[in-house]
Amino acid sequence: MWCTQNFAFISDRRIRDIVVCDNYDVANSIARNIYGNDGIAIDVSHYNVQIDDVYTDGKFYRDGEEILPNPTVEDMINKLTGETINLEEASCDLSADYERRISDIEEALCELAEIISGRID
Repeated sequence: MWCTQNFAFISDRRIRDIVVCDNYDVANSIARNIYGNDGIAIDVSHYNVQIDDVYTDGKFYRDGEEILPNPTVEDMINKLTGETINLEEASCDLSADYERRISDIEEALCELAEIISGRID
């Protein structure tokens, strides 16, 4: 299986470069060789980061705003499952409301028929 990750090379809390590598240890070693003991590699495969973004306290920032990770497939499936359940519940509510309204209309028509029938007699 082919597997790659994107790693940000970070020095002085800033992303200095972004590389593709299939091994964290190799990426981290390269970062240290280029930037010294301050250099580290961080997996950014699930982030839309760019050079000069800030990395601090385990989070990425651009212009002071946190860069959140892209949702995983599992996150998207969970969200869609929740939305599906909500739609099913709303559909049941609509069906019950529809049946109640039909019953109200039938009752009103019966009352109207009785009124009309009483006037004709």
